[in-house]
Amino acid sequence: MNPSPSTSKVVPLFALEGRDDDALMALSRTRREAFDVLVGRHQQALLRIAAKYLGDVATARDACQATFLEVYRARHAYRPLGRFPFFLRRVLLNQCHLVARRGGADARLAALDVAPDAPPPPDALILAEERRQLVEAEVSKLSEKLRAVIVLRYAGGHTLEDIAEVLDVPVGTVKSRLFAAMQALASALPGEAP
Repeated sequence: MNPSPSTSKVVPLFALEGRDDDALMALSRTRREAFDVLVGRHQQALLRIAAKYLGDVATARDACQATFLEVYRARHAYRPLGRFPFFLRRVLLNQCHLVARRGGADARLAALDVAPDAPPPPDALILAEERRQLVEAEVSKLSEKLRAVIVLRYAGGHTLEDIAEVLDVPVGTVKSRLFAAMQALASALPGEAP
């Protein structure tokens, strides 16, 4: 006996957490809670990438919110191909590009480093902060293509293959952009290892 079309099986919230991203996107068409699970699952990683790209945590939060809003609006058109994280990061990078073009941020990288267990001496903190600012300033001068690769690699911790998927370019292109970005940073920061 088939259940009637008006009868829908309610999935408890804890059962949603175990679903993969594509299943949650499909469920989000009818259940907002499924999308909330996706947001909770990916929010911190996206915020870290956006903050490194834009250089401002408040602006990064705005970019992340715009990203999730864009993805939510696209939930009915999304095709589940097992590539949701790449789709999400592509939307995030587009939002970061828009924010940077609008001048909503100074388009430099911010430090979101985890605090060490034991505090370093004050002079080491000052030198580290100066170095961080120098690196961030130079990264902000890179083209959007080079900056995206650097941010995804070092702030997002993505593999070269993942970056190629997010940017929809061959792995060789990612490698050459990463090499060019590192060369530009090395020449702009003599005596520093970026």
